[in-house]
Amino acid sequence: MPPAAALELRQPARPALQRMPSSSAGRRLRLESLEQRIAMDAGGLAGQYFHNADFTGLAAERVEAIDFAWGTAAPAAGVGADSFSVRWMGQVEAKYSETYTFRTVSDEGVRLWVDGKLLIDAWDGHTARVDSGTVALVAGVRYDIRLEYYENIGSAQIRLQWSSPSQPLEAIPAASLYQPEEGLRGRYTDPTGGSASRVDETVDFAWPGSPAPGVAADNFRAKWTGYIRADHSEQYTFRTLSDEAVRVWVGDQLVIDNWDAHPTATDEGSIALEAGKWYDLRIEHFDVAGDAEMRLQWSSERQTGAGVFQTVPAANLRAGEHAPLYFTNPLGGGADPFVIRWQGSYLHIRSTGGSIYIDKADRLEDIHRDNPDSTSARAWTPP
Repeated sequence: MPPAAALELRQPARPALQRMPSSSAGRRLRLESLEQRIAMDAGGLAGQYFHNADFTGLAAERVEAIDFAWGTAAPAAGVGADSFSVRWMGQVEAKYSETYTFRTVSDEGVRLWVDGKLLIDAWDGHTARVDSGTVALVAGVRYDIRLEYYENIGSAQIRLQWSSPSQPLEAIPAASLYQPEEGLRGRYTDPTGGSASRVDETVDFAWPGSPAPGVAADNFRAKWTGYIRADHSEQYTFRTLSDEAVRVWVGDQLVIDNWDAHPTATDEGSIALEAGKWYDLRIEHFDVAGDAEMRLQWSSERQTGAGVFQTVPAANLRAGEHAPLYFTNPLGGGADPFVIRWQGSYLHIRSTGGSIYIDKADRLEDIHRDNPDSTSARAWTPP
């Protein structure tokens, strides 16, 4: 099915999205060759529409504010009216330094993060309802924001609103919303309290000294968060060159894990990616002493050529705070049993006969010690 928004490649060097007028339902996104920029202009969040309710099957892309009541109509050309999902990401800027209430009106599931904090988590099938959460914002500061939505069947709507003591309740306007910046959000810290935050275009560093102003040259930690986008649907191999420790997550999969102090080492891990889709990317690194190095590269048959590794470019990266999910036991704190989702699988923690067992399955409905699609292990036995 044809996407609702097409991409025209004029030059591969340093692309940036140019938005078409917001009144166009079949809006086109054109890639222009532009000079280096600091941040995107206001105009909306970057939205990706998927054919399925689990964020697979990329169908359309738009830049927009979120105030939709589709009813039983399709949300975009080429997308079915039922069983679809949408993810919007970017930044939001408030006019007042106050505590803001973010409000969603949704039918069906919705999640909202602001500045990496999960404010709304109503990820269940429901008819139209209102959910809200609060966060303190500083006027003129841009905060990362991410909204996820899915529709199963029937009428569909999703609206993103805000209010504060000085801000009447309204749909958040496009003028207060921005697309994410190119690169990754980097945070650097040391044990003495030194810290720095910036957007790094790529992760391709060899530091003979301090990695950032105000941060010690030794015994520091670095963390990069945001999104990564592949140009082709195929298997990608990620490679790190690190001195010292490194961990890399793509989506919810830990693809590289060498979390110990070591001299310069090369590590690799592979994952299948869908072309055009923005995946969560998180990289962690620490250095103990001496020179430090951290490089992120990738390879695939059509992206770089088989066996050829290149630094992941800024054009395929977008900065953003990590958006974790927090799990609350519906039976109450410390109650038994407890189910969480971890690295793509569901884990069921239970106690039997004084011992603790963990059941693992790819699907929640398969978790049971007697189900052949579920594996079980005894995690703890009383002495």
